[in-house]
Order: sequence, then structure tokens, then C-alpha cells
Amino acid sequence: MTSDVKNNSVDQQLENDSDSSGFAPIYIVEFLYDQLPVLSVEKLRATLEKYTGIVKISEAGNELPSPFVQEIADSEDENSHPLVFFHMDHKVSFEDVEVPAQSCIYEPRKIQDFTRFDVALQQSFHWQNVRQTVEKCQYSIRIHDLFTAGLPYKQRFELILGLVQAIEETAPCKAMYWHGSEKLVHPTTYLEAVDLGEKLYGAVNLRLYSTGKEKVMIMDTLGLSSLGIPDIQCHFYGMDPSEVARDLLVISKYLYDQGDIIHDGESIGTSADKAYLCEHQHALVVPERYVLDLNPGAKHAASQFNNNNE
Repeated sequence: MTSDVKNNSVDQQLENDSDSSGFAPIYIVEFLYDQLPVLSVEKLRATLEKYTGIVKISEAGNELPSPFVQEIADSEDENSHPLVFFHMDHKVSFEDVEVPAQSCIYEPRKIQDFTRFDVALQQSFHWQNVRQTVEKCQYSIRIHDLFTAGLPYKQRFELILGLVQAIEETAPCKAMYWHGSEKLVHPTTYLEAVDLGEKLYGAVNLRLYSTGKEKVMIMDTLGLSSLGIPDIQCHFYGMDPSEVARDLLVISKYLYDQGDIIHDGESIGTSADKAYLCEHQHALVVPERYVLDLNPGAKHAASQFNNNNE
């Protein structure tokens, strides 16, 4: 398989932060609604402070880089620029200046293009009625962080989680769309997962692909790379996909907790009798990014397909 390069850069200032690793210098989450939501700025600020500390508000969003800059220009909508929330307890150091991490929140907008959800819908095995829900939605609120690429990834992600929690408490939605993981999630399921400690539920998508060869499949995660951690992939033959899924989720949590500490040639086990040989590679499935490839061993490695009797 070949991969198309996915460029996450939104401004010359941010280009160096985005490369084939899949890292996202700007992290985007979108909230979908079946009716026009009412967003109280003061209520949002107060709620956000519960999760992220002291917050100051600016309306100078038109002076900042935006991942939606072309869309804003095309719309000629004066309200398309975001409110900007400065997180005063989370400072980011640059060459000769220290600035607070920022969150940008856009006013509710009519959804114009539903085709951008197509990829997410194809890999939404976790939500049975997702298509019906998304098709009923008419409006969205989009959020993203800004100038946070220099933060430790866990601190950055905790800010994102706090922002998502604040939006959902202030203006509950019908569906969330996590751009980095290309994952649509039900808000109630998401909140329940986070309460149980599954904070990666929205940020990481588990995907399964058939290769066209019987019993040969590719399973990977999408989303860890957006935070600067390798995603995981396994190209396997004759294994139970549900078992592979459990293993990938366990290892993804381990990588988030510990960082990219596994070296090429090392093995990682998920049980007393199961271990995968690890190697950093380019992803087999788009988007282009670095992944930790898990080799399940000679019996189940996809490279052994032609040597196995079906």
C-alpha cells in the first residue's frame, strides 16, 4: 500500500512542527448539533477554569493562524474568527519569549460538507447508529489549541481534555468528531469512558482493513501520532481481530503513559505467552505517519501468508 502525505501545517510559522511523523501542531475537535447551540462565553470561561486553571479571553482571533483560514476567506463571514482563551497556568517557551497556551473556539456554523465525515463513518465500528446521528446534525462548533506544540504531550492533551469537557458541559452535542483520530464518538459514551480512566477514547481510533487476501489484515491506531507518539500497526495472518484489537489498545495506553521508549528489535508482551517484535516504520495505511509496527511472529506474520496452507 502507498500513503498520501497529509500536511497539518496551517501557517509558515507552524510548518516546522508538522512533518511525516503525523504530529499535529494544531489539535482540532468538532462538536455536532441537530439544532443551533447557544454558547455562553462567560459560562464557558468559568467551566474551563475548573479544568485548566486561570483563563483570560481575547477576541483577537483574526490575528492568529487558523486551520480554517481558507474557509474563513471563502465565507466572508465576519464571525468566522474564534474567541481565544489564554491558559495562564500553562506557559510555552519560545526562543526569547514565554506565552500562555491558547484555545480557539469558533461560533456555531452550519455544516456545509458532510463528505468530510466519510472516512470516519467507515471506521465507526464502536458506534452502531453513528450515520443516522451525524446525518441529522446541522451545526458544528470547532475548537483547536494553539502555540501548544512545545508543551509536554501529556500537559497538552490534558488541556485538550479540559476544553472538550467544558464545551460539552456548556453546550452538549449529539456527536464529537476528533480530527486527529478521524473518529466520531457519542458524547455520553465518551464521558463515561473518561470517567473510567479511558482518556484516549476520542483521541485514538482503532481501524481494521482487509488486504484482499484471505485471513490477511491490517489493524492500526490513528491519533497518537497527532500528540507526538507513534501510532501502532499490525499486519497479520490468521489471528482473531478482537484479540489484536485488545493488544493494540493495551500497547497504545502503555505508549501514552511511558512515551516512545520501545526500541527497534525489542519485544513487547500483552500476556505470558504472547509478544510482538517491534520496529518503527512508515504507516501502511494513510495518513502518512511513523508507527510502531508489531510483528506477531512467524506463524501469524503477513509475510508468511504464501507459506501457509489455508
